[in-house]
Amino acid sequence: MTRDTFSVRALRVEELDRAAETLAVAFEDYPWMRQAIPSSGYRDRLRKLQRLYLEYALEHGLVATAGESAGVIALLPPDAPPPSAPMVQQIIDLHGGQVSASGASHHWPTAWRVETLGVRPADRGRGMAGRLIEHALTAIRNAGASAVVLETSDERNCRLYARHGFGVVSRDDVSDPLSVWTMLLRLDDVVEPAC
Repeated sequence: MTRDTFSVRALRVEELDRAAETLAVAFEDYPWMRQAIPSSGYRDRLRKLQRLYLEYALEHGLVATAGESAGVIALLPPDAPPPSAPMVQQIIDLHGGQVSASGASHHWPTAWRVETLGVRPADRGRGMAGRLIEHALTAIRNAGASAVVLETSDERNCRLYARHGFGVVSRDDVSDPLSVWTMLLRLDDVVEPAC
């Protein structure tokens, strides 16, 4: 498969389960997930969490897919409403109480937020993640966004996002060996990538 043999488009509601499965496969060994989700029923918990997040993002933000849900990206606008109390409780339960319900905080209250980006392992290295990022950035620029922020606990992802203009603004050493990099892209100027 070459860069031009898959399309990138908005995800449809009926594709939520397939997209959640893609993200569960993509994040199976992701450092933060391994720390934040109990090992008992890990795969099922991960898939259910991804489904919850995607459904919320589809309702309040932007979700796009590439290659028949082989890759998925989700972003939320700065004015997205807080999740409902039942959703928050589901998230807490699926995490087995290992994370708080407060979520990550950031210092960019007017920025869109990349909530997730994942590609099935068999489809990596084909430009799918880059095309998903390009699609999302075009969509949020058209919606008037001035900045977009994200967090990653895999340092290799910093290089991918840096190629699209994101720059590292902080690194939080959560635990040994887990670190979280916060990256920002100002859509009205260029942030110097550094990772």
